[in-house]
Amino acid sequence: MQQCCFNFNLKGRACILMSNKEQVYGAFVDYFGDISLRLIKNENGWAVYAAKVYSGLNENRYIFIVIPSNQAYSQEVNLNNVDWISFQTRTTDDVYNVPTHHLYLNEERKSAMPDTITATGRTEHETSYITDNLPIRVRLMHDPRKKNHLQYPDKAKMYQALNTFRCVVELL
Repeated sequence: MQQCCFNFNLKGRACILMSNKEQVYGAFVDYFGDISLRLIKNENGWAVYAAKVYSGLNENRYIFIVIPSNQAYSQEVNLNNVDWISFQTRTTDDVYNVPTHHLYLNEERKSAMPDTITATGRTEHETSYITDNLPIRVRLMHDPRKKNHLQYPDKAKMYQALNTFRCVVELL
């Protein structure tokens, strides 16, 4: 891979972009571990895999990854083996029969995802962010019960955004 990145032709640029994607995927595996996810939906050109995150609260917290349907691998995949387009940590009323993982926020996990996110826009429904290092867009979905577009700060850490369980991450 390094050899390719020293080639500055069009192929080299593609390789550098791939390297950036690999950096993103690696950061998420470092943070969440190589968790297993199960296919819950495959329609309209998109496949969705999910894993439940154990919560001591009475909430259904999930990790969802979205990939093109033609890349759907099997019924179950590990995070390290999937090139996702969208990665989401969400709370929902829906209940899915998927693998459950105990993921606790500790210093090791915080250090795996230390990037600062900076707000780039706000609407009634969400606050959008970019990071200082990773080529991703982060959206935090607002709680409609709060009826306030200032639910999230102008700057935060990436691990804080993921732990809201109202987070949508997309590759740029």
